[in-house]
Amino acid sequence: MTAHHLEIALSSVIRGQKPIIRRMLACMAAGGHLLLEDVPGTGKTTLAKAFARAIRGADFKRVQFTPDLLPSDILGLSIFDPSQSTFRFQPGPIFTDILLADEINRSSPRVQSALLESMAERQATIDGKPYPLQALFFVIATQNPVEFRGTYPLPEAQMDRFMMQCSLGYISEEEEVAILNDQIDQHPVDTMEPVVTREEMLQLMADARAVHISEELRHYCVKLASATRKHPDLQLAASPRASLALMKCAQAMSLMEGRDFVIPETVQDIAVDVLAHRLSLTTDARYAGRTAANIVREILSDTPVPPWPLPRELHGQCLPKDTSVPRNYTSVPPNNTSVPRNNTSVSPNNTKVSPNNTSVPRNNTSVSPNNTKVSPNNTKVSSNNT
Repeated sequence: MTAHHLEIALSSVIRGQKPIIRRMLACMAAGGHLLLEDVPGTGKTTLAKAFARAIRGADFKRVQFTPDLLPSDILGLSIFDPSQSTFRFQPGPIFTDILLADEINRSSPRVQSALLESMAERQATIDGKPYPLQALFFVIATQNPVEFRGTYPLPEAQMDRFMMQCSLGYISEEEEVAILNDQIDQHPVDTMEPVVTREEMLQLMADARAVHISEELRHYCVKLASATRKHPDLQLAASPRASLALMKCAQAMSLMEGRDFVIPETVQDIAVDVLAHRLSLTTDARYAGRTAANIVREILSDTPVPPWPLPRELHGQCLPKDTSVPRNYTSVPPNNTSVPRNNTSVSPNNTKVSPNNTSVPRNNTSVSPNNTKVSPNNTKVSSNNT
C-alpha cells in the first residue's frame, strides 16, 4: 500500500510518467540511487521535489552542481570554535534522507568523486573519521545529455554507483494540456501533502529484500551481466555490482507490481535501465552507431530464459489476476518430486493414450458399469469375449 499511495500522489503532479515513477520507487526500495538523464524541462527536478514532499518526516536537500563547487560543500568540514578551542564538524547537505544532485555533470570530477563512498557504503569520511549516513539515504541526480559546454562526463566509477539510469522523455499532448491546467494558479508541488511516513518507507525497503527470487533467476541475472564481458563491441562490461543491482532491483520492482516473488519478465523489463549506463563501447562501435541500450537488448534476446520454479508457498494457490506468468515456468511440488499434471495425453488422431502407452479410441467404444464394452451398434460384448 505504501508504494501504491506514492504512485498515486506523484502521478497527480508528474503527468504521463507512471513507468518512471515506479522505477524510481523500486530503485529507492532496493537501496540504490537514480540518475535521470534528459533534456531540460521534462520534469526531472520536479519529480525529485515531489517525491520528497510525499514522505512525512523525510529530510530533503538540493545541491546545484557548478564548476566552482568544492567537495566540502557537499560533505561538510571541520570549523574551529574559538570558545571551545576545538574543531567542530559542520555536516554538509549529504547528511540527509533524499539528496537532489541537480546537473551533476557540471561539477569537476574531484567533486563528483566526493559522492563515491557515500553512495556505495552509506558513510562519509571527513578528516579521517567516518560518519554514517541516514538509513533512507537516496540520491537523485540529473544531467542534460545534449549540452556539453562547461560539463564533465561522469567517470565510470561514478556511473557504476547509480543503480538505474532513466529518461523521462516527452509526454503526449493530452498530458501536456493537463500540466497547463494544473499550473494555472499555482504549482501542484506547493500544495502537495505527505502520503506516507519515513518509517513506512524503511519498511518498504525491508519488504523488498524479502521478495523471493529463485536460484535459476539469480543465475539468469549473472548470465546477462557475464554476456557483456564477452561482447566484442564493449571495452568496459558490467561488474558483479551490476548483477547484484539487477537482482535487488528486480525484487523491488516485483514488490511494486504486487508480487512477493520475481518472474523473468521483471528482470528483462529493468535490464536496460540497470545495465546500459555501466557499459563503455569501443571506438569502432560508437562510430558504427551502436548504443549500450541496443547491446543489452541483443543480449536479452540471445540469452535463454531458464525454467524457474514458483515459491513453495504458492503451490496450489491462484496467482493474482495482474500477474503474468511466462510459459516456461516449472512448478515443483513441495516434496521435490516432479509429477505430470495429467496422466493421459491426447494424440493428434483423436485417441487417448493411457499411462501404459496403449492407444484406445476415444469415441469408438464405451465401458458400461458392469464391465462390458458397448460397441457403436449398441450390441453388448462382455469383457470375457463371450
